[in-house]
Amino acid sequence: MLYQLDYSSKATNEMMLSHLIGILRQARTKNKLSDVTGLLVFIDGMFLQVLEGEEGTVKDLMKKITEDTRHQDIKVIRGSNVEKLTFSNWEIAYTSPSAKKLAIWSGLDDTRTVEEILSSLKNDPEMVTELMVRLLEDIPNSEQHV
Repeated sequence: MLYQLDYSSKATNEMMLSHLIGILRQARTKNKLSDVTGLLVFIDGMFLQVLEGEEGTVKDLMKKITEDTRHQDIKVIRGSNVEKLTFSNWEIAYTSPSAKKLAIWSGLDDTRTVEEILSSLKNDPEMVTELMVRLLEDIPNSEQHV
């Protein structure tokens, strides 16, 4: 059964682009071997990620993420069975839009921080996948491959 999981977390330390690139390279290799796809968004020290694949595989990966000391304040926004993969072309796509752009695309123009946006998304988890698809469509090709 295909499964999609959305979560947010806060980086425990400042995350340099070089650290993110290392994480992405490692994740892409592991995800390709595990048939996991998704999108990682990083803004102002906060992660928002969609993972998708076989249910057991995604849940096992989420367990590893919860044990990863680079994350804190991990919140699962939504986990559900899906008929098809939304990000099937990406082991893990990546983007880092501004908080303002994320707020606008979430329909939350009046929010000012990533934390406020993520809190609102938790109240409307169905919005997350739609938001992530919009973000993916807006990413320049070069940024997707960071």
